[in-house]
Amino acid sequence: MSAGDLCQPSGPDDEGQARGQARKARGEPPHVDDGLRGYTDALTRWNASIRILMNNPDPLNTKELKMPASTEMDGAATGTSQQANPEQQSELAPSTEKLDLLYKIRQGHHNAIWEEQKHFTWLISIILSGQLVIFAGVKVASTQKITLVVISSLVGILFAVIGFRTQRIEGIYYSNVNVAYNEAYKALFPATAPSWHRGEPNKKIKKLISTIFTKSSGVRDYFQFLFLSFIVVFAATAVYACVAL
Repeated sequence: MSAGDLCQPSGPDDEGQARGQARKARGEPPHVDDGLRGYTDALTRWNASIRILMNNPDPLNTKELKMPASTEMDGAATGTSQQANPEQQSELAPSTEKLDLLYKIRQGHHNAIWEEQKHFTWLISIILSGQLVIFAGVKVASTQKITLVVISSLVGILFAVIGFRTQRIEGIYYSNVNVAYNEAYKALFPATAPSWHRGEPNKKIKKLISTIFTKSSGVRDYFQFLFLSFIVVFAATAVYACVAL
């Protein structure tokens, strides 16, 4: 064995034998590599967090946060308090839960509005396509053409009216929950501006039509105007079929 072998990492804790025995003789702890020390520190903090959760299934609602003995000693040594503020937690947790619930409800109404717009316009487009096929020259008698066009127009008007009314009713639901969400948001974050919302959920029909090409119109306004246009188109198609065919 050479003198260099004593410095090879074959002793305790990957130290050389001479260094490890010298540390042991002086009563010093064994040398730990920096990477290994970081891993053990992270593992210690993780175990402490697991013990906290095991002792406190719902730490947000407890009056005092139970810390393990080792963590309490560390807190005393550093001069930091390991106890949570019960008043702040009791107010913050319900507020955040309410805000999250209102957000989910608002998002549900928002998605419902889009689904209604999409499916009603699809149905109406299918009916209009069928009427174009009839007018294009389907080999049926004139009376049968008139009957098909009138019936399809009535069905189209029915779908357009239902789509228009559904948009306005769902808009009211969305507006109400949006107001509640903004109030909860301002209570929790008073320094941050909440999402914008207009004062009225729906415009009156006259105002809706007169302002359709202005900046004051939104997406729901355009779809409501589209459903009103479908009603007019179907009514005109039925009248034309009765007169011209």
